[in-house]
Amino acid sequence: MATETEGFTVSDSTKALEIVFGKAADGAHSGAMRTEKQQRVKYWRKPEYDGATDSGWIIVGPEIRTDAPGYQLKNQRGWRELPDKYGMQLTGQPDTTMHWEGPDARRNPLSWLEPFIAAQGLTYIIQHNDSFGPVGSYLMPKEQIVALGVHRRPGIKNLRPDLATAVDLECPMGCINDRRVRSVFAGVDQDEAQKNLDQHMVAKHRDSEGARQMGAEITKQTQALGGVGQMNVEMIAAIVAATIKAMQGNTAEPAPSAAVAEEWVEPEPVAELPVPEPVYDPSPRFDIDTATRREMMSFAKTMGIQTLPFKATADVWREYLKEQFAPAA
Repeated sequence: MATETEGFTVSDSTKALEIVFGKAADGAHSGAMRTEKQQRVKYWRKPEYDGATDSGWIIVGPEIRTDAPGYQLKNQRGWRELPDKYGMQLTGQPDTTMHWEGPDARRNPLSWLEPFIAAQGLTYIIQHNDSFGPVGSYLMPKEQIVALGVHRRPGIKNLRPDLATAVDLECPMGCINDRRVRSVFAGVDQDEAQKNLDQHMVAKHRDSEGARQMGAEITKQTQALGGVGQMNVEMIAAIVAATIKAMQGNTAEPAPSAAVAEEWVEPEPVAELPVPEPVYDPSPRFDIDTATRREMMSFAKTMGIQTLPFKATADVWREYLKEQFAPAA
């Protein structure tokens, strides 16, 4: 019989490990570690923001005793560290799983979550005495589980009932992803999955989108009139008229007539405003000398400057940013 721990059973974490990794992890570490000179990482939770696609997501971040500047930066951004019991590991070790560059990360992209799941993080509901999210919410949001594709694992919806409405929609054009399987677009419900699919259709199949919408509307109108079983000329005419009317309602304003187009005058070109040079802000919110490689990459994108190749090391990034933002003499 499973034992109760903070409202959840130990069997919940065991079952979650089996669903995500195939079996319970051997030697998955959770809890505090002895003081070491090497850098440690632990789990953090992003703040809750309305409209943010990653609101409340679980990430890996610094630990205060081995990376105080990074730890302070996360706190300033409103992120909240999770208790050590959910997992904390030394980086650069053969058994490292939490670090993004861990030896198992490429073979199993979900390996960084192994200690978190082993500590019941996947099924934990935030309590009144917790300081890392709204009371009554799951510690890991369902949106992140869907984004990671874990909602497709058999049995996961039994552990997380809030995933019951999660939906996968295949690309109707037969797109194949890099794993040589049909591309699917997921969402926590039908509307979100359809929105993600529509964005893909506009970006990748712009020329085919109009035909797809026309076909979908014809099918809709045909079903509304009783299907194709008793089709006749009058019904076909009614379907065509209804389809045209519906499609016109979904289109933008009509193009100007030929007479109007002839009167149109090319506007005077507008001079482009000069783009200001990026200025290095020496405030404690970002310190090039102590920033991590990932923080420097994010800072460069925020400032709108060209980023270095992915293989560039932290030292290369540091010198590059200092050259870009060197104060004028």
